[in-house]
Amino acid sequence: MEEANGNGKWRQKIMMVNLAYLSIAREIGAMPDQRSYAQTALGLDGDSIELLMGLSQEATRKIAEVGGTVFRLKPTDLRSANNLYQKGNGERASSLLAAALAADGKEGGEA
Repeated sequence: MEEANGNGKWRQKIMMVNLAYLSIAREIGAMPDQRSYAQTALGLDGDSIELLMGLSQEATRKIAEVGGTVFRLKPTDLRSANNLYQKGNGERASSLLAAALAADGKEGGEA
């Protein structure tokens, strides 16, 4: 039971990190003269910044809850998830992002 509670605390902390990251990306992206900085500092391309800026609050929250750090997601994963969210399929979008993060972890190898 303690392990489940500890896991819940970490998931909450990861969600908060994700929300902060998404907020920063959107804030910097909202300033046209700072977009190149966002691309360099956050490793985002112009399409990713536009995508993040266009996410609804619900989609942003769902992405933040995915259970891993969202800065590891690829632009194509974000686009696919956003399309699913816009079609009202948030659960499938969350599953897609979780699978993308899991695949990224396997490709990068484990320390």
